[in-house]
Amino acid sequence: MMPLAVWGLACGDPAAERQRYAALLRDRRPPEEVIADCNALRDDTLAGDCGMAAVMRARRGRGAASGELCEEVREGIWNHECWFLAAETAARRGDPKTAGAYCGRTGPFMDDCAQHLWQGDVRELIHPHGPAGFAKTLPRAAAIHARWAATLGDTDALRQRFWARYFANGFEGARGVDLSYCDALEEPESRERCVAAGEEVFGRELRPALDVRGRALCGDPAPTVADLGPPNRPDPRLDAVIDRVRARYCR
Repeated sequence: MMPLAVWGLACGDPAAERQRYAALLRDRRPPEEVIADCNALRDDTLAGDCGMAAVMRARRGRGAASGELCEEVREGIWNHECWFLAAETAARRGDPKTAGAYCGRTGPFMDDCAQHLWQGDVRELIHPHGPAGFAKTLPRAAAIHARWAATLGDTDALRQRFWARYFANGFEGARGVDLSYCDALEEPESRERCVAAGEEVFGRELRPALDVRGRALCGDPAPTVADLGPPNRPDPRLDAVIDRVRARYCR
């Protein structure tokens, strides 16, 4: 005679599905077996979440999220998340080619996955030096970019994110923005990327409630970069950032 729970699954009983799902979350069998049973669930959300739970248990136990397990996880966001974890694991093991291939299977998360692979190298390269290190470390940054572009593909998303992070990490290391370091760079494209990143870092901390040495951001007259003082350096381009933030938030 067919067990009641199995009969309920075969007939598509939602309550029986949830009971089976809850049981599988506690299941300590090999992950391949658990995932196979997860995929027997009719509901995509329950099946996918169940499969990823099995993968995460395996990851904690083995220190890895293997591509072989991801092959079996239900298609959709859960499968993409699994490949994301597998890519990070492959990168930590020193296998960038496999990591890049796994990122290619993360669907809409591909660009985020790629960034997870290279952002540590970029931050380590420039953050300790601040923007004063831009000119010196640019060739090394270009080498890092070329290495990952060979694996991930030299896409617009990679170029935009990579250089935005590189320059932003430099300004974050200095805890202030001085765009003169951008002006000193030789390549026009590098100068443009640098200025854009500096403006983004500067504007990120500007909020309507900000009190700049006794002058509210939304007060009259508007504060300037000079009011902020070091380590920000007065610059009309940064004053323009203040104007843009005020136009957006201040009424």
